[in-house]
Amino acid sequence: MAITLRLNLSAAQQARLRRLQLTFSEACNFVFPLVATHRCWNRVALHHLAYRAIREKFPELGSQMACNVIYSVSKTAKSIYQTPTSPYFVEKLEGTPLPTLKFPSNSPVFLDRHTLSIRNDGISIFTLDGRLKFRIEISAEFEKQLFGQKIKEIILFKDKKSFAIRFHLAQKLTTPSVGQNVVESGQKPLALTEDSLV
Repeated sequence: MAITLRLNLSAAQQARLRRLQLTFSEACNFVFPLVATHRCWNRVALHHLAYRAIREKFPELGSQMACNVIYSVSKTAKSIYQTPTSPYFVEKLEGTPLPTLKFPSNSPVFLDRHTLSIRNDGISIFTLDGRLKFRIEISAEFEKQLFGQKIKEIILFKDKKSFAIRFHLAQKLTTPSVGQNVVESGQKPLALTEDSLV
């Protein structure tokens, strides 16, 4: 089950998240050749291969986001090289070099509890320019559902409408969301206003 929170952002706020997204995809493109060269997409092994190089090349990403880059590359490589129906299934390519994937500039950014936090009525997202903090209004029931179960994955992405955060949950919610798993307030996307959090 996935829940999506759309973010209503100013131009300056969007620019901060866009800069994060661009740098994140750049870092993924920096790491992926290691996957192809070493035929290594196990996350722990890839961490040993790539972590220090990411930290040196992209110091502004910080340690946790460097780990999230490795997670993103590992997950993508597994889906490409280990899925039997993939044209790049590793067993079909035995004896030939593995192709290298290029992450587009609008690739999703993987977040975690260190780079995104929601507590009380606030949300805080890591950016390259410091944390972006907002006030957020969600129902008590939604909060209970979101925090009452395991969150498997958190993704920041941008579509034609706006930046959004998608939570992939371990279990299905009992309260249906509006539209296609998009939590909205009335007819408008969930409004977030910039504010400092305690």
